[in-house]
Amino acid sequence: MCLPDELDNHEAICKATNFIDDEDDSEPQIQFSSSLRGSEQSLQRNRRSDQNISPPSHTSISSVQPSSRSKRSAIGPELSAASCMTSAPSFEFRTSFEHRLSTLKQQLKQYLDEQIQRAQSREKQFLKIQTSRRNILGSAADILDSTTASDWCLPLQVIFDGEQGIDAGGLTREWMNILINEAIRQQNQLFVCDTVNEFRISILRSNMRNIVEKLKLYKLIGIVIGKAVTENITISARFDSFIFKSLLGFGAHITDLQSLDQNLFNQLKQMEESEDVSSWGLTFSVSEEMPNGEQKTVSLVDGGEDLDVTNENKSEFIQLRIHQRLLSGIEPQLHQLRDGFQMLVPGHFLREFSPSELELIICGPTTINVNEWKANTKYESPLTASHSIVKWFWEILKEEDEKFKRQVLQYVTGLQSPPATGFAGLVTTVGDEQYRFTLRSMSENAHHLPVAHTCFYQLDLPQYQTKAQLKNKMKKALEQIGSGFQIS
Repeated sequence: MCLPDELDNHEAICKATNFIDDEDDSEPQIQFSSSLRGSEQSLQRNRRSDQNISPPSHTSISSVQPSSRSKRSAIGPELSAASCMTSAPSFEFRTSFEHRLSTLKQQLKQYLDEQIQRAQSREKQFLKIQTSRRNILGSAADILDSTTASDWCLPLQVIFDGEQGIDAGGLTREWMNILINEAIRQQNQLFVCDTVNEFRISILRSNMRNIVEKLKLYKLIGIVIGKAVTENITISARFDSFIFKSLLGFGAHITDLQSLDQNLFNQLKQMEESEDVSSWGLTFSVSEEMPNGEQKTVSLVDGGEDLDVTNENKSEFIQLRIHQRLLSGIEPQLHQLRDGFQMLVPGHFLREFSPSELELIICGPTTINVNEWKANTKYESPLTASHSIVKWFWEILKEEDEKFKRQVLQYVTGLQSPPATGFAGLVTTVGDEQYRFTLRSMSENAHHLPVAHTCFYQLDLPQYQTKAQLKNKMKKALEQIGSGFQIS
């Protein structure tokens, strides 16, 4: 965050105009399908199916047993799952990731310039977001109904109620990460943390009855993630790989199950490779455990309980089972998330990226390289790389765990991870000036805490006398993360 007097030379950054147009605007507003309108209901998570589809020689067959009634042995065209892919997409590219990322940034700059011109033609220079830290998600959702796609391409001007910081980038970065972290909180019933899958964040499954407000929030989150990409801001939430793949516009494929449900993946692959599945006793239905613990039979098609899986229709069964496991209860939410994201990052700009590369762009590297961080740090006199305080600073970072490293980075920059290109790409622009991570000495004595200027990626260090003293003060400073900004 920045003190007002730190921005005397950057008046253009500090000005903001109202983000709501009083006059009629020909550009379409952010809207949602009228067929989805209705009262909001609580979401309920559908548990994964426990139907086992392995052959009898390996494990037991599904609890859904064949009916004594005659069974159909063929299925019609209505069983095709359009959102499932019959073959895995290829993610082999001719040029390096760095080259493709550079091209993406050029494309985004041109696209954003065009969108910003549209917004500025309506005398808008910033998208102003005034919010309480206690209601960041709700207040941001309220803005959606009165803003256009081009409005979100404008620089953000974030104002936290009761705080005097001026946004030159630091408050925007903080607002984005707080909003995303708030969205994935369990009580908001939007996402769920998969403790089996490396604590990845997945969309919470829903019965999808009248949840227009929930869909609105997914679109908002997609917009914020897209905005983060355009601003070279990394977010801390790491979604499951299928979400990143969906943001690229790809449908579901059997390989997507590997990270989400290894058992089902193995079973479907075995079924795919088997020469005869007619004796497995499967039907086009699965058994699901409901939130109350009861088992419920769910048909993959109309009359699925009476439709045997045969050698002729097993490929359709596999596609429908993939769709049911990956997309059932989350498809509308996923579409809104992707639509919001592609408002800021058009889908055709991302054709040359894989899901793992998109994750790197959105979230940054999974680990922090302290040596790389050190190599891309500037020092202001009298501090130099050989100064005792500087040496202690880097020694402490190397000794501490990953969480501590990310907290220090967040305290100074508002980010928990450097960008996709690493610390060499950790640059912020204020006005016409660019700033890198910088350590600076301050005249205050050792009783003071380190002071961060997130707008400029700068950390001021008092004249501590020992390494232990520096470490203690750093840890106390980190306790203030997220507490807001005040001028004393």
